[in-house]
Amino acid sequence: MKIELPNDVQIFLGQSHFIKTVEDAMPG
Repeated sequence: MKIELPNDVQIFLGQSHFIKTVEDAMPG
């Protein structure tokens, strides 16, 4: 079953994933 998320929720999840990726890539 596929869950349809509101567009703003998708953007929020995408931003938090992007921020986590950047933090993991940065030393320290």
